[in-house]
Amino acid sequence: MLFCAVLHWNDVLADVETKPAFEFGIEKHSKYVSQARDSLDSGGLISVEAAMNWQPLRVTVWFGDGGSEPYQELNFGIAHDLELGVANVSFGYTRLMFFDTDETDNELSLSVSVDRDFWIVPRVDYIYSTEAAAGVFELFLSSEFGLGSESISVEPYVMQGFDFGYAGQENYLQAGVNVSWSLSEVAGLFASANRSWLASSKRYALPTDQAWITVGLSAEF
Repeated sequence: MLFCAVLHWNDVLADVETKPAFEFGIEKHSKYVSQARDSLDSGGLISVEAAMNWQPLRVTVWFGDGGSEPYQELNFGIAHDLELGVANVSFGYTRLMFFDTDETDNELSLSVSVDRDFWIVPRVDYIYSTEAAAGVFELFLSSEFGLGSESISVEPYVMQGFDFGYAGQENYLQAGVNVSWSLSEVAGLFASANRSWLASSKRYALPTDQAWITVGLSAEF
């Protein structure tokens, strides 16, 4: 068993690119919405992310700060990407730490999408939380196209979420549009407008819908 595991790991290392690529980004979110729920009582979130892509491996560090609200979250993640025909498969692990409450969580994720050569790109994400002992399915449809220039891309999307106790037990719908503007070979701007609807909020007396925007700056090396 151990011998087979070593052979598999050697195969993974053999497929790894010799030169890693690095990504950095900073974003301002008017709300911190996840699964159609605003995680903060008021105000938005500033997040910073750093990632190393050493295909087929990806390592990420993400930090979010609530600003005026005492909320801080730190995530460490690692993912492995596979190409199976026209399908792109990614499975990963994320460690979450919440400093304001001294709570932690571990998440296992699986994502499957088709090649972006298709006009409409479907994607399925599954996330399992060990703290909640439950998961959530999210089904995406998106389409990316250029707007007037190759440096500007627009990607409208729609997503249906099925929550099996991950954040609650209510399903939700989300739609929005992402806009990216390439400033140079290494730098770019990002903006998005989003809206989500909770199928039923009677159990937790939550707002039935949320709307928020995000703006950010990214760099790749």
